[in-house]
Amino acid sequence: MERFQHSIEIGVPLLRSASAGISGAFDPWGRVLGIADFYADGDRTLTVQVPIGGVRTLYARTGDLFACDYDGIKADILVVGKALAGGFYPVSAALANEPLMGLFRPGEHGSTFGGNPLGCAVAVAALDVIAEEKLASRARYAGAKIMQGLRAINSPLVEEVRGRGLLIGVQMKKPARLLSDELLERGVAAKDTHDNVLRIAPPLVIDDEAIDFLLGAFREAIATIT
Repeated sequence: MERFQHSIEIGVPLLRSASAGISGAFDPWGRVLGIADFYADGDRTLTVQVPIGGVRTLYARTGDLFACDYDGIKADILVVGKALAGGFYPVSAALANEPLMGLFRPGEHGSTFGGNPLGCAVAVAALDVIAEEKLASRARYAGAKIMQGLRAINSPLVEEVRGRGLLIGVQMKKPARLLSDELLERGVAAKDTHDNVLRIAPPLVIDDEAIDFLLGAFREAIATIT
């Protein structure tokens, strides 16, 4: 009983480390931390079990290995997939701290393809590439260069350019689909989302030449929209 007099435990739903639909507006963490500050006052202890799903924002995409690293948040459970195998093999995983993983005993949880040797080997190889080629640092550099170039275009149709690493959102004053279609005709694939946001998520290995190509295509494409 004494434990409950001095502590509050909060279970939160699965959080996405950065919503692909928000396209670079990384605001969920501020709300979560605000809740923690509100409840963890006085001599009370706040215990929060935080599961995070960040399938699209993992493995250097945002300039850190995981998007939540930027805010210094350590998840109790982290759901990973997609880029885990570099696009070569379907594989996903759930990472957790030792107390939570210790809740499972051998034979209590099964999966048809769980622990697939080929999938695990491909995943390890992909993670080695990310580390050895310093792709997180590359994402920070390339993302900053792209966002600087987009802002320099200074189009009256653009309200804001925002992002983190190589997950970039361009807030438009007109439907982003118009710009997405024009870019595709010029060899650049960028997804419209939330009506007025263009999501730009280049490969982590994008080089300076490709960045210049992207910015040139953007400049031409947005000039066609009236």
